[in-house]
Amino acid sequence: MAGNLIKIDEVDVTSGVSSVTLGGTNWDNSYDVYQVVANNVQCDTDTKTLTFRFLDSSNATINTGYNVAFKTLKSNATFGNDYGSLTSAPFIDLYLGTGTGEQANGILYIFNANNASQYTFYTQEI
Repeated sequence: MAGNLIKIDEVDVTSGVSSVTLGGTNWDNSYDVYQVVANNVQCDTDTKTLTFRFLDSSNATINTGYNVAFKTLKSNATFGNDYGSLTSAPFIDLYLGTGTGEQANGILYIFNANNASQYTFYTQEI
């Protein structure tokens, strides 16, 4: 039914990993908007940026063509603007610290991922 969220995948990370794969063949053309939620993300190395990459229709990683622009609003510093063409897209770009107390949460909305005639784009709240 339109307007309802439907959980199609979930990954619960309980120990250190270098990557997580979501969706795969579960992300079919039945949907035009996806929501990815990250809760209590921690790093074991200081000042890290977490990134993501899309998968193509054969579930291979897309490593090029991420044109990004964003505004960073922080309570402890002035706002920042940034843009560029990258090999992956920033998801949690706060220079996240170690598991000694620094955590991040975020929501990523992905649009037009299954429409080859339109650009896929995303918005995020971290």
